[in-house]
Amino acid sequence: MFELDNYCLNYGQSMILENISMSIDSGERVAVIGESGVGKSSLLEVLRQQRANRVAYAPQDDALVESLSVFHNLYMGELSRHNFFYNLANLLFPLQAEKSAMLALTEKLNLQSVMWAPVSQLSGGQARRVIIGRALNQRCDIFVGDEISSGLDYVQANNMFKLIAESHPTWILALHNIDLALRYCTRIIALKDRRIVIDAATDQLRAEDLTSIFDSKKLLS
Repeated sequence: MFELDNYCLNYGQSMILENISMSIDSGERVAVIGESGVGKSSLLEVLRQQRANRVAYAPQDDALVESLSVFHNLYMGELSRHNFFYNLANLLFPLQAEKSAMLALTEKLNLQSVMWAPVSQLSGGQARRVIIGRALNQRCDIFVGDEISSGLDYVQANNMFKLIAESHPTWILALHNIDLALRYCTRIIALKDRRIVIDAATDQLRAEDLTSIFDSKKLLS
């Protein structure tokens, strides 16, 4: 499904990824971990582009339209499924079917009370859940997410993982949180100094195997 063979990535004179070799099969739930700036986001983007038409993507940057409501930002996940006039109608005067569908989604995200609020009024954790919800509304079978637990408390983060698992048999997530990676993923790929230093099944790893390599304060933040 995804494959890289001695892949290298440069930005200008800077090497971002070096000699990356990996393959990811359907049904795998992969966590990509490592300290900030190690290349996790770049790796996710390279993989996402390989199956762009099948990937639901939740980026690290908010990438939300702050002047529009939670409803409209969530609805953007399904723009490609409808024609221009249907989308325009839901921008100006949302149809009852879409309002009902988005209400059901906001209830899962615990955002129902702010469904019609502009995104600019949300907290960081609420905005993160909107990003995840928009990706869920793309209804693809592969989920790629960059730091999806950022800004979420323990309960919220666990709920987001469960929602993703309900409809995505395959996922690739960049994470800092080792506990969540070990709990929900079947495989962990660890990056350090632009290279893969660990690529193993979760049941073969312990938290100590990972925190002994990385700065635990950064990984658990």
